[in-house]
Amino acid sequence: MNPYQKIVIDGEEIQPGRLDTKKKFEELTQGVDLKGKRVLDVGCNLGMMCYLAKEAGAGRIVGVDINPEYIDQARKLWPKLEFNVNSVYKLNGKYDIVIASAMMHYVADLPRAFDSLFRVTDMVLGDFNVADELYQQEHKAFFLDYRDLWIPTKKALVDIALKYFNTVIEVGPAMAPDDSTRVYYRLEGSKAGRPKAELIYGTSGTGKTSLMSTFLDRKQLQTDAIYVSWRVTHGGEIMDVSWNSEAMRGKFADDYENFYIEYLTRWLNSSLGQDVVIEGFDLFYDQLRGKLVMVLEALGWEVDQRELKGKYWL
Repeated sequence: MNPYQKIVIDGEEIQPGRLDTKKKFEELTQGVDLKGKRVLDVGCNLGMMCYLAKEAGAGRIVGVDINPEYIDQARKLWPKLEFNVNSVYKLNGKYDIVIASAMMHYVADLPRAFDSLFRVTDMVLGDFNVADELYQQEHKAFFLDYRDLWIPTKKALVDIALKYFNTVIEVGPAMAPDDSTRVYYRLEGSKAGRPKAELIYGTSGTGKTSLMSTFLDRKQLQTDAIYVSWRVTHGGEIMDVSWNSEAMRGKFADDYENFYIEYLTRWLNSSLGQDVVIEGFDLFYDQLRGKLVMVLEALGWEVDQRELKGKYWL
């Protein structure tokens, strides 16, 4: 067990902990109605705040942490709740509220973390370790603390957060298990950015599938599935003709492109608002890829294109 969170289940103290988790949760969520809300706890540790969110009437509750041992323990403590191993940089889905308690000071890249947060929620309830008052008077950015963590001043923290959220409210001093200076903040109104679409294409053997596998945080489609569906639908002579052959491109190009775009449009309509990655040899052809880009942009995606010309190595 991790001795950080005080764990209490049905009035029985399971773990003493260095911090009164229930009290901190109440301070963190003060004035916020959780009833029926979708709640994500980032850096959930052993999941006590997920349990408290459920007690407060939240609807769907998900806890994530980068430490698989914590997640294993959380699943044993709260078998009816949902826990996953994940990083703040790779969040998915949509939530009404994200709880970020006592974890943001471990984040090496704050802008990247905020970029991930604002894509999944309109409200973040968090406590942040900030530079002490003396340092804030003399500096405007970060300092390196004794644990080799970069700690922002209040100004630096707010400046970064305001790039991603419309409102940053300083609620007041936060509880801490040590003498560090921590402050409760409420971030509201994400500055909605367009979802991202990555198109990966190239000739055979350039490593498209290997590169695609690095985008674990995105919904994925390999265009081989479209060609398989085309063959099943049409059969006959087309069964013996590969799309990358001259015969296929010449005789069936228009029909296949229409089928291809219709298939992808249906898939994209089921993926609205999500980051996606699409990989396939078909995208090597400018005309086909150009049509797909038009569909993506019309549906609201920001499109990046990666043509692989040599073997891609991870």
